[in-house]
Amino acid sequence: MNRGAFLCALGAYLLWGFMPLYFALIKDISPGQILAHRVAWSGLLLAGISGLTGRWPEVIRWLSKPRLVLAAFASTTLIAANWLLYILATTRGEILQASLGYYITPLFSVVLGLVVFGEHLRIAQWVALGFAAAGVAVQAALLGKMPWLGIGLMFSFGLYGLARKKMGIDSIAGLTLETILICPVALGFLLTWHIQGTGTFLHENPRQDLWLVLAAPVTAAPLLLFGVGAKGLPLSLMGFLQYSSPTVQMLVATLILGEELSVERIASFSLIWMGLLVFVIEAWHNNTKALPKSPVVENPEKSPA
Repeated sequence: MNRGAFLCALGAYLLWGFMPLYFALIKDISPGQILAHRVAWSGLLLAGISGLTGRWPEVIRWLSKPRLVLAAFASTTLIAANWLLYILATTRGEILQASLGYYITPLFSVVLGLVVFGEHLRIAQWVALGFAAAGVAVQAALLGKMPWLGIGLMFSFGLYGLARKKMGIDSIAGLTLETILICPVALGFLLTWHIQGTGTFLHENPRQDLWLVLAAPVTAAPLLLFGVGAKGLPLSLMGFLQYSSPTVQMLVATLILGEELSVERIASFSLIWMGLLVFVIEAWHNNTKALPKSPVVENPEKSPA
């Protein structure tokens, strides 16, 4: 096993898991302003990273093709929606919902494979989906409300993954393209808020301004680590590691930020964990059997023609 790639992948998922702590520091700012700053500062940082790593020719090639730009707009809309829902969940003290959403996202991706690509689900995958659906239903029934934020995160990120898979663009170049497309909107809102005096940036606390600027490395750092890990580890191991992120989110929510892990939620998560256990064991067994001589993914993403 590539030890460096493993540490990078684990680091990426742990950073995503601890990300609610960052948003807890700026929870008094409106979610719309947080999102706009995250887009603007991330766009600036990613533009620099793409320049240093030679991704700009790929970004420019995409911008020159209207059909590909439309596809990028679709993925941009989905990732922006995902970011906004995550900000809402973390700033409103609903991190457990975010954790639930990211636990069930891989299972939703299996459903997308069935619907979009005509893939056939194996018995164990149907069982896993059944457990996950039961977990969501239990939470809705016992708590008296649907976990809409978690479900929204599942849909937005699952569909975003599908869009990016069909686009076939490098992760850093793709995110740079997406932030470029949405940056004018974010900057327009930020400028309007600044002129009206309703914006937070440069109007209130300098320390808070710094936290908003740090949205860029908070966004980019795990993505860069993830890219390194994905190139050097088997897909089965990456699939297993991804569950560390919502697990850390759950621990952060309950042990640090004071969210209550009620009996109803424990029952719900227990069903989801059972489904994930079935899913991971089946996937690990199937991948090991199918690819005994090719355990490392050399190039998981394909550049557009």
